[in-house]
Amino acid sequence: MRRVILAICLFVLAAGAVRSPAQVFDLDHGRASVAPLDGLWRFHPGDDPRWADAGFDDSQWPLLQSDKPWSGQGYKNLSGVGWYRFRLTLPAGGEAFALYLPKIRNCYQVFADGVLLTTVGKMPPNPVAYSTTPTVVTLPAAGHPVTLAVRVWREPRFGAGGGPDGTTLFGTKGAIEERAEADLSAAEWTESENFDLGCLFLLGAAITFTLYLMRPLDREFLWAGIYTAARGLDSLMVWWGDTHTFAITAFRLIMPVISMVVLGALICVFGTLFRAPRDLYLRVSVFSYGIFCVATVLFNLWLLPSSSYLPAVVVSLVGIYLWIGINLLRRSREGDMDARVIAFPVLFGIAIDLFDVVVATVSSSGKQLSPAWSFATRTPFPVHYDSLTGIVTVFVVLAVLINRLTRSRRKEERYAAEMEAARVVQQVLLPEPNATVEGFGVVAEYLPAAEVGGDFYQILPTRDGGLLLVTGDVSGKGMPAAMLVALLVGAIRTEAAHTSDPAVLLETLNTRVHGRMSDGFATCAALHIAADGSAVLSNAANPAPYLNGEEIALVGALPLGMMAEVQYDNHRFTLQSGDILTFVSDGVIEATKSDTGELFGFDRTRTLSLLPALEIAETARTFGQTDDITVLTLQYLPV
Repeated sequence: MRRVILAICLFVLAAGAVRSPAQVFDLDHGRASVAPLDGLWRFHPGDDPRWADAGFDDSQWPLLQSDKPWSGQGYKNLSGVGWYRFRLTLPAGGEAFALYLPKIRNCYQVFADGVLLTTVGKMPPNPVAYSTTPTVVTLPAAGHPVTLAVRVWREPRFGAGGGPDGTTLFGTKGAIEERAEADLSAAEWTESENFDLGCLFLLGAAITFTLYLMRPLDREFLWAGIYTAARGLDSLMVWWGDTHTFAITAFRLIMPVISMVVLGALICVFGTLFRAPRDLYLRVSVFSYGIFCVATVLFNLWLLPSSSYLPAVVVSLVGIYLWIGINLLRRSREGDMDARVIAFPVLFGIAIDLFDVVVATVSSSGKQLSPAWSFATRTPFPVHYDSLTGIVTVFVVLAVLINRLTRSRRKEERYAAEMEAARVVQQVLLPEPNATVEGFGVVAEYLPAAEVGGDFYQILPTRDGGLLLVTGDVSGKGMPAAMLVALLVGAIRTEAAHTSDPAVLLETLNTRVHGRMSDGFATCAALHIAADGSAVLSNAANPAPYLNGEEIALVGALPLGMMAEVQYDNHRFTLQSGDILTFVSDGVIEATKSDTGELFGFDRTRTLSLLPALEIAETARTFGQTDDITVLTLQYLPV
């Protein structure tokens, strides 16, 4: 008995299926201006041009909900071509009617009784993936049932989706066009979030790049500008993709590059902003970024399925965000106020971003999750909570950068004031360029490489009618060098009142500066010339002077400050009337051409040693100054 009942039921169902071709939507009753076609449509995977014909028997095709993609209705991994069929009974009266089709992925064609009405995108045999928007399709005038067929192509690499992604509407052409225009305005308002985000990020990029132009040595401004600019472009492209119909080939080439730039710039921002140490965490972060880049490239070359790509993204983001979080917490414990200010919004944004990626990964497997922050605010314009967190994070970081710039400017102003004070002190300590000592013609030229240099010289008359000349160079620049120069000049003037012996003077200077120069040193040469032309020269690693164009041979000696006890030797010679002595600092010999790296050298210096001091100094400066340049020329002119 049970077998008989089952056979009868199967016969009834089969007979009903034979008598039920494409689903019929009779709109001749009610005459509503717009009506939803949200019932069941016949569906079949594959491709056959006969399926567009009105006479084709589709009674064996399964029924699917018309407002949901086929991936959620038993065709999870289906890609390629699929056909939908349904039937409309168009009201009589000669009025024009139209369909309002929702967004359909990726391309599609609409047929009415086998006649092609429209094509959106590029269909097989040479398909091109498109991003589509809702479309209005004008129907042929008729007062009888019309069989409509929708041929849909879904990109092979993406099995999820496929078919309509919303409700199809039917109605008079005027009402449908009015509804389409209203929906377009509503969609633009809904999707304005990404447009507004893009504009805000680009504004932040303009501010940050301006700060970088003001301080090109602070690379954190450069990376922050690149990051915010890339985020802005990403948001604008997402907005464009959601509101326009276009081929997405170029879109998919650009978006991965932008995502890699965003993540790479983010690493550089936090690496430079907090001077991250090169430890294990940094290496893990860089390695994770490499995984992200490789996975993204392979995914967009269709060499990596989405089921593997999304987990790779999760793993790479965990490695990068772990390093950022550890670095922020480490600097916060060390008392860095900037790190403490941005720690909470950054860590909160990281948590949301990671959770969103995990949700996307889980959703790709068929389970739909919707975290609370995926919902949007209603006023003044739609903004999702995770986007709002991203905006707050970016602009908190920008505020920290601007505050850091302000602090740096204050430090620079204080440093500039200190440098100006040091420059004034140095100018007071250095004698006049043209010293007047009877029997000697002395000319000095001093060209510092910075506002405050490390070269020094003193020209002092002695009690015996002679002259004491001391010149040297302090290692380093800036205020420390200026203070050491002041110490040496004071010691020279003090000791010159007690002795005119060059070796004794250098030994005294060495004792004075030893232990006060940290890791630095000073070179120095001291020369005493009596009124009768007898000269005594002692040298502490300073370039040897030139006598009438020839370098004076001297024994080697240590610079000042290297050791506590150093003995220096005196070299004695006699000057004749008209003899010329030329002293140069190492800034002359070490002048370097910027384009070739060629040194000025000893040979050029010896050749020019008989020229006036100004000409020697200017020649070295023009050649390529890299250090302080000091030139002293002394001519013996006995009365």
